[in-house]
Amino acid sequence: TVIDGGGSSANQSSVSFIRKEDLLSAVIGFTITNGWASGSHGGGMTLKNGARPRIEDCRIVNNGGTTQQFFGIGIYCSNASPQISHCLIKDNTVTGNGNYDHLGGGIYMSVGSAPVFDDCQIVNNEIGFAGFNRNRGGGLYCDSSFPLFSNCNFFGNTADFGGAAQAINSANIIFQNCNFLNNEVQSEGAGIFVFNASIHADSCRFTRNNAHEFGGAIYISQGAQINATHCTMTNNSADFGGGIFASTGTSPKLTDCIIFYNWPSEIYPNDLTQVTYCDVRGGYIGTGNLDIDPLFCDWANGDYTVAANSLCLTSGSDGELVGYFGAGCSAINTQVRMVPQDYGTIQEAILDAYQGDTILVDVGNYHENLDFWGRRVLLTSNYINSGDTTDISQTIIDGGGSTANQSVVSFIRNEDSLSAIIGFTITNGWAGADHGGGLTLKHNSNPKINQCWIFLNSGTNQEVRGVGIYCDASSPNLRSCLVQNNSVTENGNYDHYGGGIYITGSSEPNFLDCKILDNQIAFSIFHRNRGGGVYCAFSAPRFLGCYFSGNIADFGGAIEAVSSPDMIVQNCLFVKNQVRDDGGGIYLGNSNSVVINNTYHKNIAGLNGGAVYCFNSGPVILNTILWEDSASISDNEIAVSGGMPTVTYSDVKGGFTGTGNINTNPQWEDTISYYLASGSPCIDAGNSDPMYNDPEDPANPGNPLFPAMGTLRNDMGAFGGPGTINWVIVGISNEEVIGEVIPQTFDLLQNYPNPFNPTTTIRFGVPKESDVKIELFNIRGQRVSVLLDEKREAGYQSIQFDADQLASGVYFYRLEAGSYVDVKKMILMK
Repeated sequence: TVIDGGGSSANQSSVSFIRKEDLLSAVIGFTITNGWASGSHGGGMTLKNGARPRIEDCRIVNNGGTTQQFFGIGIYCSNASPQISHCLIKDNTVTGNGNYDHLGGGIYMSVGSAPVFDDCQIVNNEIGFAGFNRNRGGGLYCDSSFPLFSNCNFFGNTADFGGAAQAINSANIIFQNCNFLNNEVQSEGAGIFVFNASIHADSCRFTRNNAHEFGGAIYISQGAQINATHCTMTNNSADFGGGIFASTGTSPKLTDCIIFYNWPSEIYPNDLTQVTYCDVRGGYIGTGNLDIDPLFCDWANGDYTVAANSLCLTSGSDGELVGYFGAGCSAINTQVRMVPQDYGTIQEAILDAYQGDTILVDVGNYHENLDFWGRRVLLTSNYINSGDTTDISQTIIDGGGSTANQSVVSFIRNEDSLSAIIGFTITNGWAGADHGGGLTLKHNSNPKINQCWIFLNSGTNQEVRGVGIYCDASSPNLRSCLVQNNSVTENGNYDHYGGGIYITGSSEPNFLDCKILDNQIAFSIFHRNRGGGVYCAFSAPRFLGCYFSGNIADFGGAIEAVSSPDMIVQNCLFVKNQVRDDGGGIYLGNSNSVVINNTYHKNIAGLNGGAVYCFNSGPVILNTILWEDSASISDNEIAVSGGMPTVTYSDVKGGFTGTGNINTNPQWEDTISYYLASGSPCIDAGNSDPMYNDPEDPANPGNPLFPAMGTLRNDMGAFGGPGTINWVIVGISNEEVIGEVIPQTFDLLQNYPNPFNPTTTIRFGVPKESDVKIELFNIRGQRVSVLLDEKREAGYQSIQFDADQLASGVYFYRLEAGSYVDVKKMILMK
């Protein structure tokens, strides 16, 4: 039984109550459609002038309106107070906007209206996103009115502001037992947007609402008040305040609510004063607040009842329920979830897990792109039980390369230190401008990442940040990780930052006992490749006991730090890193960082600063060995362009002015471990202040703990000073470990450096013991040399090629192993 309003040609509401109709007037059981909304009337229905009829069991659907100013595509209510029950208000839509106000996709009310909505569905109403941001209130727009919504559902509504509802100008809305699901806004308040108005939400649910800017569930602005009790807010998202965003000067009152698993954060800011007896992920200051998994019965599938042993059942004010839902399943206890025995994929196991669970993954190659979804779980391979690194090399998460165009593993939902991943090879991810190849960490995510090999990830030849790891506004702890052979070897005149690791956004990550090896962002004619091992901007990372070798870029072979004065690099080795321009080891730009007890050897700069290049920087370089690094123009060890480093108690080849500095061969035992030989002049030559002393050996009081030597006075280099304890506890080994990874197929890697003069390294992977031949050809296809022709065992391996006898030019190297053949290009530039 359809009442059709005639659309744009009629330019009217389908049904109007505009003559003070009272409750004795009623419309029941119709489909009201094809009305046309404008600036003075609604599309489906218009109520004005004190009208207060009853509207029951109606479908107000598929009405439209002008692209110019309109109010209320579904219902227009001005100075009216109808009673609307069991109605469906759906698919009322205007998708164009010529820079006019569009207010109320489903419902518009103003001028003191006080309607009552009971058991109504406000669904899929849309006032489409527009460049002018003038589309407000996808489901409801309420101005200076006092409606009551009881047992209503707001699903899938869309606007620029206020996806489900917007309240302004002293409006006072009561929502009782209402459900807000899958609403979306381009800007603020996907669930509810409140500006200079009041909201009372009692026993409501906010789930899967998405704001592209602020306030996934609720956005509260100037002069707004909200009082929410017994609400559940979960799986909502926004750039800031996935659950609630409260702008300056507002103070929402939240009592007995669950605000958990919203992205990227639960409540913004973190210092509101009227949050009590709530369960908030990450914790919140206030009486009775919890920070514990609510134990939703089936969060992944939308069942937000809680388990019989959930603390939310009895932890509210006066022992009441926290959240909306009571018990819906039996007790949930921590457990070990097995992949693939219990779950087909790792991602399924993560989504099904609860706080304190362990996800144990058997050896195998898993083609997945993992999102931790805020879970406080331990994801681990068998390595955690065996201690055998073979379990790391054979438990592989493969990100799918350029086809997937994603990180392999993402922590982007405010994960804390109760989230952890241990013992995986993370490979074949694809880095871009806003995500890394192997790992992405964003939005204040601070997980633990231990014993992982972030290996052989790549990325676009356009802008790329963090081929191995991308870290933005996050502070993870990485321990005993390998970041190796992450590379992008082509650049189409774009910025490439961080071959191994990219750090920005005031991040404060800790790297302990990590190896950052052989990462490369390719040389290009445009010189826009920065930070072969690490690129750090506006952040304060700490590198303790780490080993940087073989990393390549245009600037900052191992590390480039820009505007990062609080970076600390301590007890690290920098060996054979290379740049085409400045800073073979470290490039410091406007960064007065602390560089203490490090060793630099054989790093190469094409221009200046073989070991360290300082641009407008005055770092502290203390108790450090800088020896046999090289630069083509000048300053083999430390080059300065503005600013001046403070270098003391260091062994600098060629000498450097400063207290306690020496210029003497450091006499290492070898150039693999870089331990000091017994007669080294660097033993006991560091700063004599006891604060820099070597750690004492508890078994031999008065003597240093090996690898420190001599007395307790600081030894120069990576194995002296209090930070030496990190090498001892972790037991770092300095040999290259790439051979420990077993590839799944034959693999020929790009040589590095490339271009080169005259030596370069060619790496290749062998899945099983095989006869391997590598030949070199010139540009005319003539074979120049056989570089390798022998049986090789399984693993990633390398050969060195010296082209001293060849002329500059383009060459090709070809790998043949059984039926596998691959060819790559190299450029010799003398």
